[in-house]
Amino acid sequence: MIHAMLANLSLSTPVLLAARSRRGADTGEVLLYLAIAAVAIGGVCGVLYAVNRHRHAQRFNSHPSLFNGLCDRHELDRPARALLKQIAGHHQLKYPAQVFIDPKLFDEKRLGGSLSGQGLQIAALRNQLFG
Repeated sequence: MIHAMLANLSLSTPVLLAARSRRGADTGEVLLYLAIAAVAIGGVCGVLYAVNRHRHAQRFNSHPSLFNGLCDRHELDRPARALLKQIAGHHQLKYPAQVFIDPKLFDEKRLGGSLSGQGLQIAALRNQLFG
């Protein structure tokens, strides 16, 4: 009887080992695929984070956004913003937001051309910005 049990055990041992090794290989493959998926997801998240930071920096740390932010802060409407851009263009300013720091840019003597007919709007805008 013991001899039969040992024979059975010896026959079933290779089967158990084969089943274990198959399970181990499957587990190893699953872990490998999970690791690959985790790296891929991490890479995608990293790229999305970098793109988002770049877009945020462009949107909020730029000269056009500074101009728009100052216009928002001073509660300027669309025609007033357009007039400020025209004044900046007339003076050939590299950065339109400079009109918020130099009231001399609004002087009628320094303005001419297409802006000469808008003296009242320019004076009102200057008073709104500089008091």
